[in-house]
Amino acid sequence: MSLISTFQHFNASTLPATRWQLHVDSYKKILIFLLFFFSPWISLYAVEQIKVPLGCSWGDDQARLDELIHAGGLTMISSEAIPTTQKKVVTVRGVIGAALKQNIFVFHKEELVEIEYQYGNANWDAKKYQEFFDNFRRMFENKYGSGTPLSKTTNAQTDSGGIITSINGYEWAQSFCVLDLFYYTAERGDQRYRLISVHYKMP
Repeated sequence: MSLISTFQHFNASTLPATRWQLHVDSYKKILIFLLFFFSPWISLYAVEQIKVPLGCSWGDDQARLDELIHAGGLTMISSEAIPTTQKKVVTVRGVIGAALKQNIFVFHKEELVEIEYQYGNANWDAKKYQEFFDNFRRMFENKYGSGTPLSKTTNAQTDSGGIITSINGYEWAQSFCVLDLFYYTAERGDQRYRLISVHYKMP
């Protein structure tokens, strides 16, 4: 066989894989395996979208809230206009939920921008309130990822009769909706006020 014939026969198609090619093939196989193995876990821990509750949408008007109140058999407790901020605050009761006291709807320039859930039970002690708050926090973390601590403060307000107040809160922020979770307490002697707030806001 001539030198030219030998060269033509010994072309790229007959060359064995190089060491570099072997490494690339190995990495591809490992990557495919990892994607296949971890894909269920990736989907399991995917962050959910925070949605405006009660079937509402940011920008809804008062008429939409009136429809919700009528359809759900709810009761409007108050409606207060705040001219300095161009806001209107509407308090509604009757939404079903464990220990749910009332909902606050906030409109800015006649458009819905906030919905707050206020929870409380006169028969609960501090431990029960903390458990209720922690359950909300864990639920939101499972859905939306880790929350950002907003505040954890305790101070005495001597100018208000020695009332001791504390606030503990977390926030989950997305492009379409912001969710705040707060636990408020106020004490003076034997008198105690506690409230847990779940607050949805337009960014």
